[in-house]
Amino acid sequence: MPAKLTVATELCTALGTLGYETLKEIPASPPTELDRVGPSDWQNLLASLNNSDHFTTLSNALTNGNAFLKANSALRGRLPRRIEWRGPTRTTGFEMVPADLRIDHVYLVSCKYASNVLINPSPMHLFDNLLQIRPTSTAKNWYHEVAQDEFVTLFQKTKTYIENSLPSSYLPDFPSSLKPNDKALIKEMLSESRWPPQLLPYYQSLCDAVATNTANRWRKNLSDLKTQELLLWRMLRISEAPYFMLGVAKDARETLRLRIGTPWDWNSLFKLKTFEVSPKIAGQPTVSWRAIVKEKATLNELCIKGHVEIRWSHGRFIQNPEAKVYLDTPYKEIPGYFSIEDEVPSNRQGPHNNSFFSLFD
Repeated sequence: MPAKLTVATELCTALGTLGYETLKEIPASPPTELDRVGPSDWQNLLASLNNSDHFTTLSNALTNGNAFLKANSALRGRLPRRIEWRGPTRTTGFEMVPADLRIDHVYLVSCKYASNVLINPSPMHLFDNLLQIRPTSTAKNWYHEVAQDEFVTLFQKTKTYIENSLPSSYLPDFPSSLKPNDKALIKEMLSESRWPPQLLPYYQSLCDAVATNTANRWRKNLSDLKTQELLLWRMLRISEAPYFMLGVAKDARETLRLRIGTPWDWNSLFKLKTFEVSPKIAGQPTVSWRAIVKEKATLNELCIKGHVEIRWSHGRFIQNPEAKVYLDTPYKEIPGYFSIEDEVPSNRQGPHNNSFFSLFD
């Protein structure tokens, strides 16, 4: 289930597109134009409105919706007749557009508030399948897949640490044999955010091995420039369907009011020159990625940076690790992300204007 503040920001964004301009105007029950919003969801919103810590975030969400309503490249002042809220609906695994709202069956809107996470796939889906349609094969533990010796050593050292700390306890010799009660014990004994000092060197060894081996494997699978470009599009959530992103940047200083273009738009304006990956020394297994993109009109080079954290899922040794893809470059600087506020054509055919799209207005 989404967090309560997430629910509130998405609903406030929707209300902004309906013309509500202040939080005081929000009604006690959902407007008829809002679809798929239950009583508990609306109560979450009303509760958030009474939380002073949420005032700025929710005000920004409402203002973003207003901007979308007025923007020439969006609703152009036309009030929506129907807004479908995605809410807690889970992705099917085949959808590249991260839409939270669908307006009048046409406008897809992603609400992105103070987050620089692009996508959260399994490591195998990212590094081996390159974010293409998922295969039906069983998921694997990525730590064991790319750094078996370091992973097993860390587990056995953890087993010794727990059994010495709690003499009545017993864990199997290998992580693949863990049962639910074993996992519960590990979670209880390793509840602190930091590893015990005696286990830290073994965990760092795992981090280094996973990062290095993953980067090498990912680089090998990215065998040519076209494969790299297709992966970059998938990571940036650039798909055949254009959509909009409304929100605020990670530092909460800038609003995000963007239209996300399609591969057709990208090919008209940009060309990928290089896509590089490298291991990064960090407190968890991390792989950095960097793309150099050329603007066709100006020949300027743009740099997109990000990283992937390969993290424990729901606790150490509990479930297979996940891969969180982060964007380190500001959203507004991403090629293919176009501001809906910049309505004045300029001589620069870059990612900060709509001059390409003005041809079709």
